[in-house]
Amino acid sequence: MLNQIKENDFYILKQTATGRLSPNQMTGFFWGAFVFSAIMIAVSYNAALSNNVSTTWTIFIQVYVVILAIQFLFTLFYSNTKNAYRFQKLQVYLLCIVLFKISIEMYLIYFLSIDDRNAPYYMVNIGVLMLIGGILYLIISTYRGINRVKKGEFKNGGKGLYNFQQSKGYISLPIIYGVSVIGGMLARSLSGTNGAFQIIEVLIPLLIAVFLQYSIAMVWPEFFLLAYCKKRFASFNHIPKRYQ
Repeated sequence: MLNQIKENDFYILKQTATGRLSPNQMTGFFWGAFVFSAIMIAVSYNAALSNNVSTTWTIFIQVYVVILAIQFLFTLFYSNTKNAYRFQKLQVYLLCIVLFKISIEMYLIYFLSIDDRNAPYYMVNIGVLMLIGGILYLIISTYRGINRVKKGEFKNGGKGLYNFQQSKGYISLPIIYGVSVIGGMLARSLSGTNGAFQIIEVLIPLLIAVFLQYSIAMVWPEFFLLAYCKKRFASFNHIPKRYQ
């Protein structure tokens, strides 16, 4: 889809690649993502051990701990600035994966809360709908990002990934979807006389999960495009002499 695009069509992204998204700057993100994931796992593991939840969740969390250990190893590896520059292609691929991973981790807390509180099963369906909706929004965002490159928005003087004055409809799309789905759940829960407080209590991690996932879906295409450019254009992989 981008084979006909030339290097100068990515001017804005190249400026970002040597500044905000330079290999040495990404180290801080990796550590922040690791700390966030570690907190999510700690809370989830404690909930699984302390409360009456399915053993399936315990097994799932244990597998996730192994994944977190792997994440720690490459986070530690890229803490070395020379490694960050020398292996920057792999770094940005891992960045895309980690960014997607942390965008959905809060759903684990939500689904565990449903199990722990014995909330109605339809709340599981609500969570699945929001999760799938977030993945679809990520795909739409990526497709939109590619189209903006084709339209020349990443050239010198372009608007880049977003022109907020012209993107109100796109940005409001997840808000409308979320309000519709979650609003329907609230109406259903509040219409009953039992368990309304527990349902509202479970709703808090869902709102956080949805906000996190859909916010990351909006910015993820920038990292995807950066990974593409690092693979295709040698100039995107410049290594300063002091790190060679």
